[in-house]
Amino acid sequence: MKKILLFLSTALFLSNGSQAQNSISFEASEGYTLGSIENQNGWLLYDPSEGETYTPEVIVSDQRATHGNRSFRITAQNILDYVGGFYFTQPVQENFSISMDVYVESTFTGLDNGSEILLDLVDENLVSLAQFNFGFDNTIYGGTNGWLSEIEGLTYDNDRWYTIRYDVDFDAQVFRLYLNDTFIYEEAFETGTQLAALDFYMFDMGTSLNVDNIQIQPLANLGTVDTKKSMISIYPNPVIDVIQIKTDEALQSAEIYDLTGRLIQSTTASSIPVQNLQSGAYVLKIKTNQSTTSKKFIKK
Repeated sequence: MKKILLFLSTALFLSNGSQAQNSISFEASEGYTLGSIENQNGWLLYDPSEGETYTPEVIVSDQRATHGNRSFRITAQNILDYVGGFYFTQPVQENFSISMDVYVESTFTGLDNGSEILLDLVDENLVSLAQFNFGFDNTIYGGTNGWLSEIEGLTYDNDRWYTIRYDVDFDAQVFRLYLNDTFIYEEAFETGTQLAALDFYMFDMGTSLNVDNIQIQPLANLGTVDTKKSMISIYPNPVIDVIQIKTDEALQSAEIYDLTGRLIQSTTASSIPVQNLQSGAYVLKIKTNQSTTSKKFIKK
């Protein structure tokens, strides 16, 4: 699947009367029906790539729920590509808080790891204001504008519900992430001035997910970020040709390992060509003058 977000589509849906909902639980009383979520209340699926023959299962499901009997679901088919959907809302320009319940299933295929699951809030410039990532190896990441940083020491379990909350303050240009009402991450952003869409998607490696009970509420001012933490990020992820390292520390070395721990590649550059790697999951060990950090990535 091609991950394509067209703002003209947003404008079209808004002009056709799509209404923002303060609460979304995918019930019949909200106008949802079981089956594909495409074109239901402002939802669109990712555009299919040419030659694709499978049908993406991005649906309203009654398999499990936390509020009512239904939820949003992406059923994995182990296609090693992107699949997901957008919810186009009326612009939200004031400070806001969004919470949602998320359930990540166990891997159902023979893969060692699961899917890369991302839950993004998108601004009017087609840029991610705030991102939450359930990693394929049960790690958790947060970020903005396509840059994701691992939240050290935090992991998740499959086959259970988690509540994620994003608090977004346009005045201070900062967002905060909470997991089960516990603060886990904070970052300043330099993107737009309003929320335009929710973007729920995954790089499908065999793990399905459900999302339910989305709540959108106004938010009091968060204040400014006290001290910007040192961040080490990699981008893009998944990657095709070149992976970039972003850090405010002096880079000393970067080493790529496969999942067996075998060293594949070593460099001191922040731009690393990976086009010769086989498709799959790898670990990037980054050494700076202050720390050593391991980041995982997927080579498409």
